[in-house]
Amino acid sequence: MKKIIYMTIAVSLVFYPIYIFDSGYPQISDILMFGSFIMFVFKYEIRNDLILKTVLALLFLIFFINFFWGFIYSSTEFIISSFYYLLNFSFLIMIINIYFTDGKILLEVIYKSIVISIVIQILLSPFLINKGLTRQTLLFNNPNQLGYYSLLCLVIVILLYFILNKRFSHFLLITLASIYLAFLSNSTSTIISMLFIVFVTIVYIYFAKLKLKGKLITMFCFFIVIISLLSNYGFIKDSALIENFLNRINQKEEKNISVMEERHYNRVLDYFELTFFGAGEGLTKERFDSPVEIHSTVLSFYFNYGIIATLLLLLLFLILLNKISFIPIIILIGLHFYGLTHNGIRQPLFWLAHALIYIGNYQGIFNLRNTFKVTYNKR
Repeated sequence: MKKIIYMTIAVSLVFYPIYIFDSGYPQISDILMFGSFIMFVFKYEIRNDLILKTVLALLFLIFFINFFWGFIYSSTEFIISSFYYLLNFSFLIMIINIYFTDGKILLEVIYKSIVISIVIQILLSPFLINKGLTRQTLLFNNPNQLGYYSLLCLVIVILLYFILNKRFSHFLLITLASIYLAFLSNSTSTIISMLFIVFVTIVYIYFAKLKLKGKLITMFCFFIVIISLLSNYGFIKDSALIENFLNRINQKEEKNISVMEERHYNRVLDYFELTFFGAGEGLTKERFDSPVEIHSTVLSFYFNYGIIATLLLLLLFLILLNKISFIPIIILIGLHFYGLTHNGIRQPLFWLAHALIYIGNYQGIFNLRNTFKVTYNKR
C-alpha cells in the first residue's frame, strides 16, 4: 500500500495546477490528497505529539464555530469551509509522519512531482496565454492562484534543495521557471516575495555552500546575465511581462480606495463583536455586503475563528518552526508578506512548506554550521 500512497501523493501534486471545478470546490488534487490520507491512516501509525494535539484542537474549534453559524443561518456553506482545513491539516500530519517512518523517500517523490508540475505549466504556457489579458491564469481559475502556486513551489524547491542536497544548477533552473510563472500571473505581492526570497537564498548559498569553483562559475554567469540585461534594457523594459507588472503597480498607486477597504481589513473593526468567538467562514456576501473575504491570512483567520483559535494557529506555526534558523525565517517572511494581502492558509502546499521547515529544523539541516559542511560537489 505504501507505493499506492506515494503514487497518489505524486499525482495529486502534478495535478495541483489543474482546476476543473469553480474556486471554492474541491479539485482533482484535493480529492487525491484526501484519498492518500485515508490510506495512510490504515498503513501508518500517527505520532501522538504536540503537532497532532494542536491540530485536533484547531479542527475542533473550526468545526464547532462553523457548525454553530451554519445552524444559525441554515447553510451548509460553513461546513464545506471546515473540510478544507481538515484536508490541509491531514496533509500536514501525513507528510510529517511518513517522513519519520520512511525517511527521505517521500521527499524525493515530492521534489520530482513539483518539478514535473512546474515543467508542465511552462510547456503549456505558450498555448494557454491570453494575449488580451495582462494577468494570466493558465490552468487555474484566477491569476492569484497561479501566482501563489509559483511562490509555494519555489519555497518547497528551496527547502528540498537543502534537505536533499540537490544540484545548484537544477535549483537555478526551477527558480527561473517559478519566477516566469509569477510574472505571468502579474501578482505584485507574489513577485516581490519571490524576488526577496530568491535574492537572499542565492547569496546565502553562494557564501555557505559553494566551493571556489562553484563561486567562480556563479560569478561568471551573474556577469553574463547583467551584461545581457543592460545591453537589452530597452527590449526587456518593453516586454509584455515587465510592462504588465509596471502598469499594475502604477494602477495600484492611482487607486482612490484605501488598502483597508480594498483588502476588507475594515471588516474586523466594523464587526468587532464577532471576533472573540469567530464569525465563521460562509455567507460572506449575505452577512457583510460583499462576497470578498478579508485578504489577509492571519487577519482573515482571526475574524473567522476568533482569539482562541488564532492563538492555537500561531502556536502551531511556532511548533512547526521548531527552532530559529536563517533559511526558514527568510521563507516565512516571504510567505507571510504575501499573506498580508491574500488568504493563503487553505492551500495544501502552504502546509507542505511548513512540514518541510519542521523536518529540516528537526534534523538540524538548516543550522548554519551544518550548511557550511555541505559543499558544492555536483555539476
